[in-house]
Amino acid sequence: MLLLSTPALNFAYGTGNNLTKEQKQEYIESMYRIIFHAAVSEGREYIALPAAGLGVFGGNPEQYFSALMKVAKEFPQLNIIYNSGHPNNAPLFDKLLEEHKPTNIMRTDRDVLFLAHELTQQGHSCAFHNPSDAD
Repeated sequence: MLLLSTPALNFAYGTGNNLTKEQKQEYIESMYRIIFHAAVSEGREYIALPAAGLGVFGGNPEQYFSALMKVAKEFPQLNIIYNSGHPNNAPLFDKLLEEHKPTNIMRTDRDVLFLAHELTQQGHSCAFHNPSDAD
């Protein structure tokens, strides 16, 4: 399993709080683009993602989900397994899946680290995104 760790930008306070909506969108899209490129460059066919940036980091689920849908289309060879976080996010995520119709994204309610491990054990090349902070 390939572990991809990225720093998270906290939109709830500090510098992240002062960004415009467009700047936040650009950052989120860049984050997804970089981790997808790394996964593909390392020969991975799957990537498992938790709901990075949502919750205490103040991210807007619609903004994150839309960015994910957009960038996923640039990587059709990568199968993306995404846990949308809080159960209240699932209907919005499913709505955006229907609108954007990416062919390589699926939502799960399961622990994505466990899924990445399970796929790896079954012989599938999988990456896992570990969002982190400065601490």
